[in-house]
Amino acid sequence: MESETILYGPKDSFTEQIDQNITLLRRRLPLIELKTEKFSAGYLTKVKVVMLYIEGIANSEIVDIARKKISKIDFVSVNRK
Repeated sequence: MESETILYGPKDSFTEQIDQNITLLRRRLPLIELKTEKFSAGYLTKVKVVMLYIEGIANSEIVDIARKKISKIDFVSVNRK
């Protein structure tokens, strides 16, 4: 006789939709200090990139460095397999 294991708990997962993922994170971290900054990266594809950080906790110098590095990302396309 086979038995099934039943797992209880949240059934959250990230998807291809970036806005849904941000909403999921905001539900889990309901902080007004949770900041999002949206970028587009790439030459042809203009891939959406979002940087999230908690203001007041994240080191502002590191956030600035990350912002600059994301802005400099330049590639032709992203190959999905």
